[in-house]
Amino acid sequence: MSQTYDRRVLRTKKLLREALTRLLQNKPLEKITVKELCDLSGINRSTFYLHYQDLRDFYEQLEEDLYTTFEDKLERFIKEEGKWYDSLLGGTDNQNMSIFLETYHFIQENKDFASMALSSGGDRNIVMRIYKKGKESFLKDFSDKVSPQELSKLSYYYEYIASGCVGIFTSWVQSGMKESPEEMNAITQEFILRTPLPTLG
Repeated sequence: MSQTYDRRVLRTKKLLREALTRLLQNKPLEKITVKELCDLSGINRSTFYLHYQDLRDFYEQLEEDLYTTFEDKLERFIKEEGKWYDSLLGGTDNQNMSIFLETYHFIQENKDFASMALSSGGDRNIVMRIYKKGKESFLKDFSDKVSPQELSKLSYYYEYIASGCVGIFTSWVQSGMKESPEEMNAITQEFILRTPLPTLG
């Protein structure tokens, strides 16, 4: 019974998400009504209100689910491939970073929401949360290895690298994701990871 209920909930969320994506192509979230969303998705309004308070609540829960999923990927990468930071400090070649390939697959699997999050007029909250999380992890790993002045320099370095990555992700999505995640990973590795660490000391 529980598994059947869970499947129904997942199906409901999927239909609502697909409908919201279509509606957001023509109008901002604030202009969309629950009735419009339910009519397009084929979900009863009573079912919608069983799970969500309103449209904003639905959007924020959807965003939270996706952010949590990606945060798990980021934390696993930091734990398993944290030596990448050591290679930066040691001046050696950068390691191949799986987080980029995972990011492209994540965007591809969630292209509807990614299109919203990365659009110029979209709600970029989830992008900024991931951006901030990455920066905190990056600087935390360096905090006991460099001086405060050098840490400040590395903060700017992160902003430069991360902004470039967001730009590449956005361009890929807006151009229709013609390249595969593997191709985009190679491009990102070439453009971003070969950017030298700023001179420290």
